[in-house]
Amino acid sequence: MKRRTAVIAALWLGAVLCACSGAPAGQTAEQSGQQTEEQTVEQAEEQTAEETEATEAEQAPQAPVCETGEQELSEAVDDVVTAQGTHMTIRLTDESAAEWPQLARSVELLGQNRWDDAQATFEEISGAAASFLETYEGEPEEFPAGHLQTEIQVIRSDDKILSLLDTWASGYPGAAHDMVSFKGYTYDTASGEPIALSDIVADLPGMGRAVSGRLVDFEDQTYTADWGLEDYFDENGDLKDNLVWTVDAEGITFYFAPYELAPYAVGPLHAQIPFEGYPDLFTENWR
Repeated sequence: MKRRTAVIAALWLGAVLCACSGAPAGQTAEQSGQQTEEQTVEQAEEQTAEETEATEAEQAPQAPVCETGEQELSEAVDDVVTAQGTHMTIRLTDESAAEWPQLARSVELLGQNRWDDAQATFEEISGAAASFLETYEGEPEEFPAGHLQTEIQVIRSDDKILSLLDTWASGYPGAAHDMVSFKGYTYDTASGEPIALSDIVADLPGMGRAVSGRLVDFEDQTYTADWGLEDYFDENGDLKDNLVWTVDAEGITFYFAPYELAPYAVGPLHAQIPFEGYPDLFTENWR
């Protein structure tokens, strides 16, 4: 009602101003008044649209906001750096933690578990590097130090779901190449509880077939797995719940590290299954 009154008042004011002002040269008073009234209506409509957008923005569901940081890792023997790395941390901002305390606790627990795993992994790399150093005959500054790099990304964050992708890359001195692994974490925003694959996927056998047909590498080149994919199905043909996956606004994505389905040279693979293209595969709850 206040918005409508403001529009009527603006129209009324425009009409008064029009009546009280003289017409420009070459225009009748009626023509001048009509133009002024049209401009006033347009301005009032623009103001109303802006107010509506602001109101809708205030009323729209808010999303949890995560913030990340980095923890440096380093190990040396006799001034030779034997291992180094960077571990990415994640937490909800203070404002989001106050709004979603259960989710904040889940993310905090995840952060602690990831840090424990990172320390254990780095200790293993450091031990292997120290052993390698004992037989190393090159220059100290050229020692191929072991390394660990972790990165966690927010794939989706809204009033329904927080979905995270955790990527780890590690290397050992003397190894032929790095190892890459993925982990996915998806939570119910309200309760903070983990969401299982079966909560999102209604037809697990159908999802398995869809994944088989949509595997691509990270250059978006289609790949047909000739071995390994059957290991992700149980005896009933259902996808196992230990697959690495995340959910975004468009659908669900499955991730496969090198060696899981293809030779190392192929690199990581992923398969994105969109909600719109495969509606029968999904439950309604988490779209």
